Amino acid sequence: MTVPRPAVIIFIGPPGAGKGTQATLFAESRDGYRHFDTGRAIERAIYDSKRKDDPEVQLERERFEKGLLTGSHFKMQIITDGIQKIAHEGFGIILSGSPRTKDEAEFIIPFLSDLYGDGSLVIVHIDVPPEISIMRNSRRRVCKKCGQPLISNAENDAIGFCPACGGELVRRVLDKEDIIAKRLIEYMHHTKEIIPYAVATGVNVLDVLGDGTPEEIHEIIKTKMASITV
Repeated sequence: MTVPRPAVIIFIGPPGAGKGTQATLFAESRDGYRHFDTGRAIERAIYDSKRKDDPEVQLERERFEKGLLTGSHFKMQIITDGIQKIAHEGFGIILSGSPRTKDEAEFIIPFLSDLYGDGSLVIVHIDVPPEISIMRNSRRRVCKKCGQPLISNAENDAIGFCPACGGELVRRVLDKEDIIAKRLIEYMHHTKEIIPYAVATGVNVLDVLGDGTPEEIHEIIKTKMASITV
């Protein structure tokens, strides 16, 4: 298989910006990619029944449920394992949920460049105002089985089970308003630092306002991506 270009698409943005939704849409609409959702991978790891007595996992679960960023060492192990698996299978990668700090970006971006080659990365920065972030996350439900998020609207609110797999729909611990507010502070203090670092290292960064339907945002991102050269 020929790895597509760009080989790596990284979605970053505040909680509720639609990073995971857009990453899924791109993975489904473009051949040659696999989506690695860091948030879901971390959630699976910290709630893994086989590791519930592991002191590191217990600490990370406590941080996770308070809305704090996961420890970098714990997170980097999960991310690098997932990235290497996808790269070795010959696919391009779509990342959402990482990197979340400049320190993580300083590790992950060179790591991805080594795997896929210089100039192979694009960052899509989706931004939304804080009030939209809080509204979207506090009202959404997530499938307990497959992790698929379901945004709140008249159609989705009438659904009792996940349309993708039939699993139970639940509200996550992270999606309480006070915890979302903490996550927004973490995003402003840490994640936004990634953008100037990426620009300084020559990575293309596409800025997109995420205040619209998933389909509208998807079309905007596709148009912007078509205009870059990697």
